[in-house]
Amino acid sequence: MLNFSKQATEYFEICAYRLLHPLPKSEYGEKHHILPKACGGGNWKWNLVRLTPEEHYRCHRLLPSIFKFESYYYNKMVYALYFLCKMYSKDGRAIVSENEYAAIRKEGARVHRENQLGKKFSEETRRRMSEAQKKRTRGRYHKKHSLESRKKQGETIRKKWADPEFKKKMKEIFSHRKRPSKKASA
Repeated sequence: MLNFSKQATEYFEICAYRLLHPLPKSEYGEKHHILPKACGGGNWKWNLVRLTPEEHYRCHRLLPSIFKFESYYYNKMVYALYFLCKMYSKDGRAIVSENEYAAIRKEGARVHRENQLGKKFSEETRRRMSEAQKKRTRGRYHKKHSLESRKKQGETIRKKWADPEFKKKMKEIFSHRKRPSKKASA
């Protein structure tokens, strides 16, 4: 399953370094599972490490090469990297370069295509999948919530925002992020 190569050594060195030299609480860090959740790792204290964004990205770049090329875990690691690359930097630009992103997307598509290869869906399933795809807009489904449900959601949100600790935490999380301007994306 594991390919103990220089990539694996580098991966474990990054994780071990941060376990021995944790990031200061004042410094931005990202939670990383040393043994990935897809491989049976859990949210156990000994399996979590705070990494800098650069270290976190590097670890996810190394993980696919650690697992044998066509294994089940390789596919999972490619998916994890793919979703990590959909994140954006503080100024709204993609974290990875265009070429890296293209390569990751193509590999993710190849893995997905191979996972779907040979699967046969009934007419009913294909019809439902088609309908769901038509309803989807920017990753969200158009679902109408009842008035009671909307009131309950509103109450929950108001209660959260009434808590000064929650407000403080949200300000910390979102203070460094800038939304990309509409002019720049157009």
